[in-house]
Formats: sequence, C-alpha cells, structure tokens
Amino acid sequence: MRMVTRLAVGSVGLAVAGAAHAQLISGFEQPNFTGSAAGTSFVGVEGWYQPVATGIEQSVYTYAGNGLGLAQNPVGGNQFIGGRSQGGTLFPRAQKNFDFGSGSHTIAYDMAANFNGTGASAINLSSVSLTSEFGAAGSFKTFIALNNFVDLANPAAGFKAEFNVFDSAGVATNNLSPGAAWQNLDTNHWYRQFIDFDFSTNQITSVTILDLTTGQSTTANPVGWYMTGGAGSTLDLPDSFRFFIGGADGNTMGWDNVYLVPAPASLLAFAGLAGVAGVRRRR
Repeated sequence: MRMVTRLAVGSVGLAVAGAAHAQLISGFEQPNFTGSAAGTSFVGVEGWYQPVATGIEQSVYTYAGNGLGLAQNPVGGNQFIGGRSQGGTLFPRAQKNFDFGSGSHTIAYDMAANFNGTGASAINLSSVSLTSEFGAAGSFKTFIALNNFVDLANPAAGFKAEFNVFDSAGVATNNLSPGAAWQNLDTNHWYRQFIDFDFSTNQITSVTILDLTTGQSTTANPVGWYMTGGAGSTLDLPDSFRFFIGGADGNTMGWDNVYLVPAPASLLAFAGLAGVAGVRRRR
C-alpha cells in the first residue's frame, strides 16, 4: 500500500522548472485562479487552454454553492476545476503544456463524478491523458485514464476508473481495470488517483486509488501496460496533458490538486509541499 496522508493541498499552485524535469502542483486557488459558483474561465491562466475548436471550456468553481452540485473535497481548498458535458461535440476540455523529460513521472489528481442530466447517460464520462498540442494522434507516447458510469441507464449507481493502454506489440487494449478498488466508485465523492509511468520502458508501472473521505488506498502494479508503440517505442514524448469530459448531456466531472513530477521521489515531494502550504479549507 502506498503511503499517503490526508493533507489539504488545495491552495498550492505553482509550476517549477527543476534541474532535469518540469514539476507542477496546482490546487486552482486564488490569486491566480478566480472561481465562482457559476464557474469562471481559466483559459490563459498558468498556460491552460481549450484545445479543440468544437469543444467548450472547463471552468473554475468555488466549492461553496457550485453549479455542478459537487460536494466539498475533504482535502480541497476553496476552488476546483470541472465542467458539464452538453453532448454532441460540446465536450469540456482543459489542456496544459508540460515539458516532459525521459524517465519516470507521477501524475496525480483528485476527481469527483456526477450526472446532472435526465434519462440515461452515455460513454465516455471523462478522462485524463497525455497528449500533444501539435503532434498527430499515434505519433507520441500516451495512455488514457478513462472514467465511465457502471450502468449508463442508472448513473447514480456509480462509476469506474479504467485505462486505455497498449500491449508490448503496440496493439490497443482498452478499458482495462487495475482491480476491484477502481470499480463501483461513488458519485459525488472525491478520490485521488496516482499514476506512475516510465518513458524509458514505455510502461505504466503503478496506479493507486485513494478515497479522500475514508483515507483507504489501494495500489496495483499492472504487468504489460504499455504506452503508444509498445515495448521499444521510439515515438515522441507528449508535450501536454488534458482533462476531458464527454458523453451525454449531463455528464459532470470535477478535478482538483493536480500534481505532475518525476518519480519515484514524487510522493515525498508532494507531501513536503502540502505540509509547507499548511492549507485548510476556510469556513
């Protein structure tokens, strides 16, 4: 089991260029991010942008009275980002460029899902992925951390966190689950997901899910989970990462406490920054 602490990290927001690799920790808090109950654009703030002409922006929301109806994150600050799909091609996206270096990285983020529509939902609820601002699909190393409702006819029954990856030959293997802890997740409930990946071997090496209310965490070390190109891939590195909300009108997602740093020392760095910040939700 991965060591984690229930430290509030919601108001830390910085991007640091280290000696070897870039590092990012952001809780989407003021003064850089100005949220509202109805949601406020953060395009252009700290380099975030909406990458697709047919899509729509995600927004910064205050936890208090937020229009998405999402509960307070137990380790959140005052604000988070997210959005509500409007169906068709009106999918909310938020993307940020990142200077990935070779070797291992960890990406972590808090997430909460909901359905604010009527009738049945539709795939796909949401995802987090490595991507490229300019590279064509299939030209760079990537994976997709994909979320979907367990029962599209009854979204309130919960959601599941899966992965779209590749086998060693570079063949897509979609909707893979790390285990039971990633299935039947509660809606309107905050979880943190850690994903360790290594560009040197082109593999996802470890994933962890943490319930931010109970503090219970589960770690899995998947075997044979490769990024694009499979074993020995010579594809380019990604140059950005993306939060996506899709599927039916009403598919809703919130994100907070985004964290992207080199591994394996990343968890200690994360805990250290959280501790220095000493953030607690204002009441």
